[in-house]
Amino acid sequence: MFDSIYIPSLYVIKGIIILDNDGNRLLSKYYSNSYVT
Repeated sequence: MFDSIYIPSLYVIKGIIILDNDGNRLLSKYYSNSYVT
């Protein structure tokens, strides 16, 4: 009966970084004003 109750999460994604095999940054996108894109 209570299986359909959604429990909210407090985790937030503030940025995404995609790296290549050597660890070099290929792409980055920040979703906060804390960092400059």
